[in-house]
Amino acid sequence: MLSPNSTQVLCDQAGCDFNSYRLGDTSFYGPELTVDTTQPFTIVTQVIQNLETNVNGITAMNQIDETFCTQETTAFAETNTFDQKGEFSAMTSAMNTGMVLVLSLWDDYAVNMLWLPH
Repeated sequence: MLSPNSTQVLCDQAGCDFNSYRLGDTSFYGPELTVDTTQPFTIVTQVIQNLETNVNGITAMNQIDETFCTQETTAFAETNTFDQKGEFSAMTSAMNTGMVLVLSLWDDYAVNMLWLPH
């Protein structure tokens, strides 16, 4: 059985992500911030402009591309599973065959849930 953090599974758990809090903007998500968590909100992709990254080793940018993905895994000393699993060409191929978005929230014990500021 593979461990929950295994990079051997088909899903790219680490991936190439754009997490505002982890990328240096702690004022993006929370009470009375850009995404005000005291108010009801609906998630729609790319309606709220991404922040400019503010992390050593990552060029200031607000989008995901090959440069960002490489710099992100280096800056955070992570395994580049996005590259290992075929990066954007694999993502394009998967999207061309159809995808279903599945979202779950869980206790991220590895980084103390830094993706969800208090």
